[in-house]
Amino acid sequence: MKRLVCLLLVILLLCPAPALAQKIEIDPETATVEQIQAAIDQLTALAAEKQKAEATPAETPAPTEAPAYQELKKGSKGETVKALQMRLFELKYLNVKGDGNFGDKTVQALKEFQKAVAFEPTGIATVEIQQKLFAADAPVAIIYGKLDYKALERDPAKHTGEKIRFTGRVIQVVEEAGADKMVSVALRIATKGNYDNVAYVTYVRKADDSRILEKDKVIVAGAYGGIYAYQSVGAGTVAIPQFTADSVTRN
Repeated sequence: MKRLVCLLLVILLLCPAPALAQKIEIDPETATVEQIQAAIDQLTALAAEKQKAEATPAETPAPTEAPAYQELKKGSKGETVKALQMRLFELKYLNVKGDGNFGDKTVQALKEFQKAVAFEPTGIATVEIQQKLFAADAPVAIIYGKLDYKALERDPAKHTGEKIRFTGRVIQVVEEAGADKMVSVALRIATKGNYDNVAYVTYVRKADDSRILEKDKVIVAGAYGGIYAYQSVGAGTVAIPQFTADSVTRN
């Protein structure tokens, strides 16, 4: 009898939660052996249930949804701008890491990306353009080399397909209307204003796009396509480097 009373007292003292002990309504001094044994069994069961509950891990809360994209433009600041700049840097449209300030370099880099995904180059990071920018299949920027006119003339096969960017002045424009309101354009351009180093450039524009005119200073970015030969009045056959332009913009 005394042994059971002592055991009950020890369990009550060691019980992990006082609330459990309060559920055992018994006086160890007056209780019978059967009552004390029943109390011990009840207390042991309650303690086991509590230990089991504590061992069960809490449910993992659902992840917080990422905030929706917000339009960003020149003058915008903050971590969202920095993330935009870092993505442009990763894709090689921006040559410096982000500082969180949407300035002229970010505008220009974003314009280049917009051109790459066939969007109007506004320099404004709309929600739609950010979705394309952060997509897994976003296009990496094309790296254009510098024009080495003599090398292209000398070894056309070696350099065919190379991406090159150069400047020049337009000396001739030929246009031909095509289907779906598109216009095929051919330009002869004095590269760097040098009329001894003329390039032949072709591209396609929309009928309502701004036109390139003679004497315009332009920037050409495109693929070298070998040598273009044509007949010139009084000069016979003339052979010059030709390019298929990705873009032609006024400088």
